[in-house]
Amino acid sequence: ILMLDVMAPVTEEDKRIGGRIEEEKKPCEVVLNKFDLVPKDRSPDEFAGYLAKTMPVLSYAPLSMISAKRGERVWEALEVCGELYAQAGARVSTPDLNRALDAAVRTRSPAGRGPRAARIYYATQRGTRPPRFIVFVNDPRGFAPDYVRYLENKMREFLPFREVPIRLEFRGRKRRK
Repeated sequence: ILMLDVMAPVTEEDKRIGGRIEEEKKPCEVVLNKFDLVPKDRSPDEFAGYLAKTMPVLSYAPLSMISAKRGERVWEALEVCGELYAQAGARVSTPDLNRALDAAVRTRSPAGRGPRAARIYYATQRGTRPPRFIVFVNDPRGFAPDYVRYLENKMREFLPFREVPIRLEFRGRKRRK
């Protein structure tokens, strides 16, 4: 749980912690505390939009709003942690994984043209917590960080990992002699 004070702006330290959570690929729930102090005319969507802009690295993380002082929605926030644990431990079949990967590549192909173009052959799940996938490609250097983020987001969209980080490991194909 990354707990933030809803009445205070997101600080550089909060952003640094959020970046570290994403870097370590840890499932995370962003919890806004002191929601009882928010004026009634402010909607939760406003806060979600603000967090998406200020902490884009955790855009996939679920958002909960609680009042620890009053004990409001605290248990619901803890239940979300259990759901994240289950998502992080899920496994998908190789055919399902490759269908999701194919759909992502059809929407936006990797960079390059001709014989040097980056190509994805197939992928398989290597582990859980966080979900780890090995993606077999022609050359791992052909995949820019923004394209890797795109693939992670698409896999979250198509597979049961909507709210947890995903780790992709690119492996080059062995050349035959």
